Amino acid sequence: MSVPIQRRLDELLSPLGFQCDPFKISWYNAVVQPCFHLQYPDDTLAFVVLSTPQMFEKAFKPFIGVMQLSTVRDPIDECVAHYFSLVGKNFPDHRIETIHDFELLPNRRPKVLVQTAAHEAGAAYYYQMKDVQKNPWGEKVNHTVHENDNWCKKGKERMQN
Repeated sequence: MSVPIQRRLDELLSPLGFQCDPFKISWYNAVVQPCFHLQYPDDTLAFVVLSTPQMFEKAFKPFIGVMQLSTVRDPIDECVAHYFSLVGKNFPDHRIETIHDFELLPNRRPKVLVQTAAHEAGAAYYYQMKDVQKNPWGEKVNHTVHENDNWCKKGKERMQN
C-alpha cells in the first residue's frame, strides 16, 4: 500500500522540491522517549517530507510572490503548510494528518522529532567517526551525511520487507 501512496506524494511534492520517505509509526516510537510517542497504531504508515534545495525556487519563491508579507508570520512555515494542505485534497479516501516540525505541544515540546523520523525512514543517517572505516575527510570533522542513497537504505529496505 505504501508504493501507490508514495508515488502519488512524489507526483505532487517532488516538482515543488520536496522529498517524501515512508516509515511506520512503530519504528519511530521504538527510538524516542515515551513523551514523544505518536499516538497512532503501530502499523500506521507515515511519511517524512523534507525540503530539498530546489524547494526555494520551485515552491517558496512562487508562494511568496502571491502572498502579502504583512500577513505572513513565518514565510517558510506558511509556504510548507500551504502545499501540504493541498496534499490532503488529493487523497479523499485516506485519513491524512499533517504534523509540521514547527508545531509544539502545550508543554512547548515538539509534536514530532522530524530528524528522528527521517532517520527511521532512511532519509538521513547520523554517522560517528567510529562508523566510518576509512575516513574520507582527513582531519576535517564531519559526522552527518544526508540524502546519500548508498548509505541511507535502512528505512527503504524495511518498507520493501
